[in-house]
Amino acid sequence: MLRIIAKDLVKNYTLPVGPKGLIRSFFSANKKVVPALDKVSLQVGAGEALGIIGENGAGKTTLLKVLAGITSATSGDYQVNGKVATLLDLASGFRQDFTARENILLAGAMQGYSENDVKKKVDAILDFSGLHEFADQPIRTFSDGMQVRLGFSTSALLSSEILLVDEVLAVGDQRFQRKCLEWVKRFLVQGGSIVLVSHSLHLVTNMCNKAVWLEQGRIRAQGPSQQVVDGYIDKMRELEHEEAQHEKGLASGSDEGAGTSRASEEERKNAFGKGSKEAIIISVELLDSNEEKKKVFKSGEAMKVRVKFNALKKIDSPSLGVAIFRNDDVYVYGANTRFDAEDTTMRVFEGEHSFSIVFDSLPLLGGSYQVSVAMYDKDHVFPYDFHDRLYNFSVQTDKQDHGLVILDHHWEID
Repeated sequence: MLRIIAKDLVKNYTLPVGPKGLIRSFFSANKKVVPALDKVSLQVGAGEALGIIGENGAGKTTLLKVLAGITSATSGDYQVNGKVATLLDLASGFRQDFTARENILLAGAMQGYSENDVKKKVDAILDFSGLHEFADQPIRTFSDGMQVRLGFSTSALLSSEILLVDEVLAVGDQRFQRKCLEWVKRFLVQGGSIVLVSHSLHLVTNMCNKAVWLEQGRIRAQGPSQQVVDGYIDKMRELEHEEAQHEKGLASGSDEGAGTSRASEEERKNAFGKGSKEAIIISVELLDSNEEKKKVFKSGEAMKVRVKFNALKKIDSPSLGVAIFRNDDVYVYGANTRFDAEDTTMRVFEGEHSFSIVFDSLPLLGGSYQVSVAMYDKDHVFPYDFHDRLYNFSVQTDKQDHGLVILDHHWEID
């Protein structure tokens, strides 16, 4: 059963453009339309948790407010099937002079419950929040943490089928956080649905089965939570690297590669100015175990890098190399035929030939990577041709391991 269906949601805000000063700008005839959501479509079924991630200002909270009916969409359609509890700001909506018990009754009434139905749940809500002894104290005497605990407990334990949550699951102390997360797991098992906005990527991958990455109001990626989060981390890492390069006054940039990439003549001749060009690299292909061209691989999948080259003159026993870098310039691995003592290259080459290196099982975690390909003389001193990080591919994984690579391991516990 689909609990939430949204199609092509658009939310625009109109801002005045004119002379400086709030009042003068307000009466300006010039207006600027700022899109907060741009054709956002998604679905959430019973028992599913959808995580919404993205940078500040991406439209995450706006999306929740539209789904909750707090604000209206400019265009597009959405349908919410079930009773909704909205946890945007847990302490908001409380009347500060009301007691905890009175605020629970008020919250229930605002959600359409009868007084008798809410009274049956008051003790459970107070017990869950750990605030039973303060039930008849005015909210204004509560600390911020106490108000947040009461807010979550009230919203969660009043019967609902859909939770819309904005950065509020990490509430209270660690003990209460664990209690909240355990409750969420039970809620999902019982067929509840959750839309969670969070900057905690660990929480999204552990609690949500799928995710949406918003960027400037648009969906940048949507799918299994681990893959979407990996893509987001990869992009953030790339941006951080570009910022670091900019701060150092270095030029940075990359070519978008594909499963098969044919470097341009200029790139072949001028890849960082390296190479005598006595032999030139013609093309580079990234292949799977079926010899199919690919640019997206799974962790543990085989990958072959096949390189075609042309020896414009006779070259003796060249050293052929392939290296892998992550997209933030972290050097992952490099191999060459000289260091591996590969006998098949111990001969004279002239004309067109090819060589390949096969990685039987890519141990890489999710991310974007770049391949360098090089041909050196037999002493591995002078390059004939060197394509430095010109060929791109990405890796997807279902694992939640951290770091760069997956190392074979097992656990022993006494």
